[in-house]
Amino acid sequence: MRIAYTFIVLLIVALGAISCDDDSADPQGSEGAACYPNQTCDTGLDCISGLCVNLTANCGNEICESWEDAESCPEDCGEALCGNASCEPGETPESCPEDCAEALCGNNVIEGLEVCDGTNLDSATCDSLGLGEGILTCLGDCSDYDTADCRLATCGDDNVEGAEVCDGTNLNGATCESETGLLLGQLLCEGDCLGFDTSECHTCGDGIISGPEVCDGTNLGGETCSTQGFAEGFLLCSSDCLDFTVANCGSCNNDGVCDPDERAWSCPADCSCPVGQECADYTGSGDYACLENHNLPAGAETGCDTAGCSIPGFSCTCLNSACTGSTAVCLEMCDIATNPCNYDGICGPGEDINSCPADCTCPSGQQCEDLTGSGNYGCVENGAIPPGAETGCDATGCSSEGYSCYCIDANCSGASAVCIEDC
Repeated sequence: MRIAYTFIVLLIVALGAISCDDDSADPQGSEGAACYPNQTCDTGLDCISGLCVNLTANCGNEICESWEDAESCPEDCGEALCGNASCEPGETPESCPEDCAEALCGNNVIEGLEVCDGTNLDSATCDSLGLGEGILTCLGDCSDYDTADCRLATCGDDNVEGAEVCDGTNLNGATCESETGLLLGQLLCEGDCLGFDTSECHTCGDGIISGPEVCDGTNLGGETCSTQGFAEGFLLCSSDCLDFTVANCGSCNNDGVCDPDERAWSCPADCSCPVGQECADYTGSGDYACLENHNLPAGAETGCDTAGCSIPGFSCTCLNSACTGSTAVCLEMCDIATNPCNYDGICGPGEDINSCPADCTCPSGQQCEDLTGSGNYGCVENGAIPPGAETGCDATGCSSEGYSCYCIDANCSGASAVCIEDC
């Protein structure tokens, strides 16, 4: 009886020990545990190299495990991973040279992890990398680009770079004419080098005040002799449109003295000679004085080289280089300028569109141009002879006053001899 009891106790202890051992290890056939002796595992698991593996759970971890291939797990082992810079199972140098081929730097072929190779920059440039202008090259180990010769555009260095259209005095070949169609003036570069400053561009003679012009042709911008400080007269525009010509402006204070700003036509009381005398340049110096039959007036005061002239309005005129005694004569100053415009509707001699617009302006729709290039201006329509223009003037002349006969060609006869209104 004692022997039986002892056997039962030992059996219970042994079974308890076995139970404890089973609780401390993964059950055979479970995930991660050893396979069953018949090389099988629990449901859903596969026996791979003696271990139970969940093939479905591992597929998609971007690692091509030893038990995976392109067919069972294309996510990890298929061609979709070619190009991830890792030569994984299933990939070969032939099927995926990007990952598996051994890069050879210097053969001008971008391989493996190379960014560039020799002259092969994969179409990259300094500009595409955001580094402006310059020459992009490849580093000697093909690991990256060499950007040492790239440079960002610097406005103000006279080098047109990047998005710049000009830089300082470097206009990159542009002119006022190319940018605006205006023929004169100086094209400038904007301060940011991204555009042109056309404020100094203009075309003198088109009747439009532009750029630095203060007037253009008959367009005086509202200015008159009066606004220029003269009593009256005809204000003109200079030939370059950058200033006014006041030669035909005059003043008159009626003091009997022909002052420098007075003219005979605007102030005859001060600048006209007495009856029997004429206004002429006796010495050729450009100073006009009153003479009698182009000789010195009788009784003219002399010796003015020392004493001056006793009569207001008279100036001491030197008759020769000695300019003393009888060769230093007091003469009354005068002016020979005449009113440049007689307002008769005819553009006569001495009149032009600037000095006498009332007589020399073309009818509406016509322009004053040098049609033949001869320097004689006439009224035309858009550069052509006005419709109905009188022809045949080579033989009969022009029937209308203020018109001139123009030769359109070398024949200058019949239809090629045309009457055009002067301007």
